[in-house]
Amino acid sequence: MNPPNPLNLEIAKKIEAAFLLDATPREVVLETGIEYELVLEWLSMGDNHKRMEELRTRPRWEAKKLVTKASGEDLKTAQWYLERKAKDEFSARTENKTELTGELTITWDE
Repeated sequence: MNPPNPLNLEIAKKIEAAFLLDATPREVVLETGIEYELVLEWLSMGDNHKRMEELRTRPRWEAKKLVTKASGEDLKTAQWYLERKAKDEFSARTENKTELTGELTITWDE
């Protein structure tokens, strides 16, 4: 007789809920109290690794939707978004690219 599988539906739901907060596997342990080995076992089952990536992407997607929606209503948010997404056109920072040619001699006085 095989021992009961500790990975039941309740534990799987807790793991998924933590990944939905963009948690890493170690952070899932902190959030849920589930043993790290069980989290790794869940990841190794079927398509759960792909599921983890999808769940961890969702908070960023929701934030992106919120920012883009807010940018239509707020000039500062729109500017902030463009500075990050279209840096070459809208970045407030300038990048200096300097190319050095020739020799560099360093001397020390003793």
